[in-house]
Parts: sequence; structure tokens; C-alpha cells
Amino acid sequence: MSKSFPAFVVLIALTRVSICFCLPQIPGWLAGDAHMHSTYSDGSTSIAVMAARAKELGWQWIYMTDHAPYFFLRNWTSYVRECELSSDEIFVLAGSEFGLTNHYLGYGLDHFQPTIIDSCQGLIDFVADLGGFGYIAHPTSSTLGWDDLQVTGYTGIEVWNGNTGCEYLWDELLRQGRKVLGISNSDAHSPAALGNPFLYLKASLDKEEILTSLRTGKLIMSRGPFLNFEIGHYELGETAGIPQRCREVSLKVEWLGEEKLKQINILRVDPEEVWTVATIDTSLIQSPVELDVPLGNTTICFRLQGVDSNGKVMVLTNPIWIQFLPEGDINEDSLVNILDVILCLRLVLQKPALVKGKIYYPAYPDWLLQRADADTNGVIDISDVIFLLQRARNK
Repeated sequence: MSKSFPAFVVLIALTRVSICFCLPQIPGWLAGDAHMHSTYSDGSTSIAVMAARAKELGWQWIYMTDHAPYFFLRNWTSYVRECELSSDEIFVLAGSEFGLTNHYLGYGLDHFQPTIIDSCQGLIDFVADLGGFGYIAHPTSSTLGWDDLQVTGYTGIEVWNGNTGCEYLWDELLRQGRKVLGISNSDAHSPAALGNPFLYLKASLDKEEILTSLRTGKLIMSRGPFLNFEIGHYELGETAGIPQRCREVSLKVEWLGEEKLKQINILRVDPEEVWTVATIDTSLIQSPVELDVPLGNTTICFRLQGVDSNGKVMVLTNPIWIQFLPEGDINEDSLVNILDVILCLRLVLQKPALVKGKIYYPAYPDWLLQRADADTNGVIDISDVIFLLQRARNK
């Protein structure tokens, strides 16, 4: 059970035009589902019919995941071709659900072969050998659960499968320090079963971008509303570099679908507990908002949870992980050296600064200035450069 810190008061609420959709339409985000079946395995209808229903729901992509053992009798090339032919105003991608009693969703496959491998690590390794990556399907199912969660090499787990969930198991893995992503799917075997839950992916209408978002966790698990957050310039699935001295971190939170979203919980995952460190009442505060929340000495990650007026969880984000940086590590390479000194000098001189492949110009973002303030006096000047040079020489 989550423990609560006092909710933080948001002083400024930014207004926006109220938009009402049955399914919120968010620029840069695509709705879809990554687990469903057709008559190529144990589904009730064709790929084309499943795709047509997905379009009716306002989705832009779906991933077919018919069971791998069926392809001893079915033709994989025909399956892929039918997915391509059904991609009319919607991307229909071809994946598979591997295993007999342990089920593993395989995406991004370079090639395919059927298998009756059923060991947990064996399935993960098999999908990797096919050039793909995967999520553990319905890991806590009473009949088709997952036998071994100490395996390695999987991308994440299916936190929601239809109406069942295992958020508690996800938190247990996160508390162990494991970078396990979450996904939510309908596992639909008929068109009528599509729609709850589904996914928002941060991607454009491009197959490779859809795959990248699935692989890296730039996705939101939803039963309707949209909910997202950032820490500085870090997005879902990424690792935020935070100076060791920091005792709080700033989050930017945005959402749509207030009619199904009463409260947003900011969850902080530490090794010993999952804390509710702040809440947002969507009836009182408008999106987007920025708020500061406390950091623990061993904080692993943050994630967000949105609930309706009955307390039902309606939306989950993937985490943003926390990496505590050595004091003076401006460029986030876990070292303090001459590169940080040069970078600090460029900030003092108001020159463009390159950090992790991105160029920043004056006025610099707060997180970058915070890192460069080596003497912690709130001002970036030559004293910080000298301070960093001394620290770099002593390393």
C-alpha cells in the first residue's frame, strides 16, 4: 500500500482550451493495442476485421500477436502480407505470442520461425535471436502466468491484460532496481473485446518510431484518459541525471480526459516502499502544471497513476528513472573532468552548450544551471569554473 506525504500546493495553474473527445487526440501521440488475435490462431475473425474495428475506435496502429505454435500449420508470410494489406489508414504490424504455458509477446521480429519452447529464459532468448524484443504477457494469470521473474533480457511486463492487472508486481520489480517497462493490452480475440485497455505511444505515423516507443517505454497505459510527465528534458522510459545534493525534483504533468480522471498520484519508488509524494485534483487544477516533489537518498524512479471518482485506476505512465550524478558532472557521463570545466565555462560566457547530443542556448534550462552551480551559491560564474577545475584535478 502506498504511503502519503502532504500534497504539494500548485501556485499557478496554466489554462487551456477545454477539448472533449471520446478518445483524446494528442499531437505526437498515437493510440493502439499491442496484443490481439485473429483466425491465424485462436481469434474469432480476420486481421482485416480487427483492423477495421481499431479504426472505428480512433486508433492509428495495432500489433497482431497470434500464437507462435499455430504457425506450424499456418503460413507466416501470408500472415505478414495480410497485415500489410489491412494497413489502410492504420498501421497493422505482425508479431507473435510465443510459448505454451508461459506467454511472451514478441515485437520487431527480423524473421520468424514457430517454436514450442516454453521455458521463460528460453522464450526471451528465442525472440532476441529472431531480432526482436518482448514483454511478458499476463504474468499473474492463474492458468497462463509466468513461472520465473528472475530471468533477464525482457523489455517489460503486461501490467494490464484486459480487465486484470498486476501493478503490485510491477512495483515489486521496480523496487528491486530493475528497469522493467509496463504495457497494457486488450488481448482481444474478437473485435468486441478491443478498446479497454489500450496504449498511447509517443511516435509519428512511422513503423520504426512505433517500435522504438514500444522498446523504450515512451508509452502510456490507459482505459481512456491521457496522462504524461517529464522531469526536466527527460521523458518516459528515460533516466534523469540529478545532482547528488538535490533533495527534490521538478515534474511537469499534463493530462486530458478529466471526466474519467479525478486524481493524479505522483508515485516515488524507493527500495523499501512506493510513496505517494503528491496528488493533483483535476477538478481544481488545470493541465499542465509543474510541481516539486521530494527525493529520497535511494530513489529509483517516479511514475504517475490516474484514478476516477470511484478510485479505479484509469491510466498509468511508465517510469522516469533517477540517476544521482557526482557533484560537478554537468555532461552526465558519471565523471567530473575537463569536459565539465569547459562546459561550465561556455555557460558563463553564454555560449552554446552540448549535452548528450543536444545543443542548449541562453537562456539555459534550470536543470543545466543547477548542475553547473558547483559552489551552490545560486550564480553561475568563474568561481564555478575554478571550483570544477580543482575537483577535476583531484579526481
